[in-house]
Amino acid sequence: MVGLLYSLFETGPKQFFLGTAGKSPNVVEQVWSSFTVTDGDTVHVAGERAGTRLVGFNTPETFSPECTHERQLGNRAKARLKELVSSPDVQLTKVACACPTGTEGTDACNYGRSCGVLKVDGRDVGQILIAEGLAVPFICRGDRCPRTPRPWCGQQS
Repeated sequence: MVGLLYSLFETGPKQFFLGTAGKSPNVVEQVWSSFTVTDGDTVHVAGERAGTRLVGFNTPETFSPECTHERQLGNRAKARLKELVSSPDVQLTKVACACPTGTEGTDACNYGRSCGVLKVDGRDVGQILIAEGLAVPFICRGDRCPRTPRPWCGQQS
């Protein structure tokens, strides 16, 4: 909670377009909301109970890092995500989480967070962070995810 409040005061809310995956391309539902950056792969949408885990990638941890190097990279990933979302063209699309049936929205699924894809100027932020060395691919299939990749402590320089 402290990290979330810190993030809110540190960055202020960011206005964005919220879409929903699976809608017909002919149906335009524009929902404007705001969010704050929690860390390199999580944002918190104003008015929602829990954050939104961005899918397709994993960034170094800032709240429970395994080493100092991971914390430093995590802070860089968070700062870069804040920089990316300063664009006027930001779109967050909520997608289904890869969790066992009946668990989405509970602590048993992604710590109660929803899942989403965040694009800036039409580009997936996960792909940008991966290309910049601030994230690694993390692809879930069906209702299962592989072990969360955390390679940063073995890459210390």
